[in-house]
Amino acid sequence: MNAVWQNALRYHRPLLAAAAVYCEVVLAEAAYAGAQAADFVTLLRYIVMSFTAIGIFVAGMYAGAGVAFLLTAPKGTALQRLDVATRKYLGGEKFASMCLGFVVLATGNFFLLSKSLIASVNPLRRMGWDLDFAAWDKWLHFGSYPHQYIIPLVNRLNLGLFLDRTYYGWLVVTTLVAWYCIFADTRLHRRLRFLWVYFLSWALLGTLAATVFSSAGPVFYATFLKDAGNPYEFITVNMRGLHQQSALFADTARRLLLRWHENSTLFDPNAIAAMPSMHIALCWLFVLYAREFGKIQFLAALAFCAVIFTGAVYFGFHYAIDGYVSIIAVSLLWWGMGKYLDRHYPRQLELRASQ
Repeated sequence: MNAVWQNALRYHRPLLAAAAVYCEVVLAEAAYAGAQAADFVTLLRYIVMSFTAIGIFVAGMYAGAGVAFLLTAPKGTALQRLDVATRKYLGGEKFASMCLGFVVLATGNFFLLSKSLIASVNPLRRMGWDLDFAAWDKWLHFGSYPHQYIIPLVNRLNLGLFLDRTYYGWLVVTTLVAWYCIFADTRLHRRLRFLWVYFLSWALLGTLAATVFSSAGPVFYATFLKDAGNPYEFITVNMRGLHQQSALFADTARRLLLRWHENSTLFDPNAIAAMPSMHIALCWLFVLYAREFGKIQFLAALAFCAVIFTGAVYFGFHYAIDGYVSIIAVSLLWWGMGKYLDRHYPRQLELRASQ
C-alpha cells in the first residue's frame, strides 16, 4: 500500500471503524428481530443497487470530464495531457479519500434496515410517545398545534404544491451535497467534519433515537391511536383537497408507508418513524456546512431547511418538536466533531493529487 492510501486510511480509519460497528449492530438487531436469509438478501440487493448507481454516476462524470478535457486541450497533446492528469488524480489523496468516503455513505443502506426494524423492536403503540409529542407541540406553540398556524398561511400563499415538490426533492439535494463533499471538498477538516456528522446523524438520530422514541407522526396519529381522538384531522382533510387538484407526492408516500408498515416483510425500503426528523437533521447539517463556504451558500441552505421544516409540519410527517430536537442534536454533533478534529487535523490541510 503506497503512502497516499496509507494517509487516506489514517484520516478515515476512525470513521470507517465506527461505520463498521454500526453495520454490525444493525445486523445483530435484525437477527434479534427474527430476520430470515431472504431479508438479508434484500439488504444485499439494495447495497448492490446503491454501488451500481454510484458506479454509473462516477463513470459518467469522469467520462464527461475526459471529453471536456479533450475538447479544450491543445491539439496534438490532448491524449497525452489527459493521461498525465488521470494518473495524477488516481494516484493522489483526493481519489483515495473519495473511495473511502463512498464506503461511509454506503452505510445508509443499513439505516434503511434499522428503520424497518423499529416496528418489531419497539412497536409504535408500546410507549405512546405520539401522545407526549402532540401535547408538547401544543404547549410549545401557545396552546395551538403548529399545523394550525402553518396550513392557513401556506394555503393563503398558494404554496402547497411547491412544498410538496420541494419536500420530495430533499433526496436529490442530500445526494448532491454529500457527493460534493466526497468529490469536490479538498479541505480535510471540513470534509471529515461533514462526513462524521452525516454518519452520526443516521446512526444516533435515525437509528438509536428513532427506535427509542418510536412514534408515527401527526398524519398517522389516528391510525395508531384510534381511541385518543384526532387533533390532526385538519392535515388529512387539507391533503385530500390538494390531492384532488394535483397528485401529491406526500399523499402517495403516506399510503405507501402505511402499506409497507402493514405488510409481513421485515425489511422495506422505508418505514414510519417521526422522532427525530432526518429530513430536518440533514438540512440543518447542510446549513452548518454551507456556513463554512460563505454567506450566500449559508442563506440558501437556511432557506431550504426552512422550506423542508414547513413541509414536514404542513403534511404531518413530523411534529414540530421532531425538528427542534434534530436541529439541537446536529448542532451539538457539529460542535463536538469540530473540537475533536481540531486536535488531529489543521483546518487548512488540503487533500492533494499526486505530485
